[in-house]
Amino acid sequence: MSTDNITAALIEDDRRDMKRRHLIYNIAVLKVATGEEIGRLADISTEGLMIASPSKLPLHEHNLLTFKLPESCQQYSNVEFEAEARWHKDDANPSYELTGYHVIEPVDDYKKLCQLLVRQIGFQD
Repeated sequence: MSTDNITAALIEDDRRDMKRRHLIYNIAVLKVATGEEIGRLADISTEGLMIASPSKLPLHEHNLLTFKLPESCQQYSNVEFEAEARWHKDDANPSYELTGYHVIEPVDDYKKLCQLLVRQIGFQD
């Protein structure tokens, strides 16, 4: 089975029941261990997130991540969460790739931060 077929199968298997919310502007997503920016937050839910990056991020890799937050969200600036990359897809901008992450056992502060981000910088339905 080709890598593209495997990725497509993973996308189908990993659809979430909870609606993801797109954000008005993108927040940097950082690896906690290195401080390295791996991409920009494209959308978020309490169960997962989608990251836009210049290249594909490794699938099935677990990372401890955090966000570089706007000033209005600074009370959550130390929220860290473990996430696993589950799928890839092309972005509308050909210079970027999208990677979907599943958040492993999200802590309450992560869930509260998701709600705050959606309320403050998310597109409203």
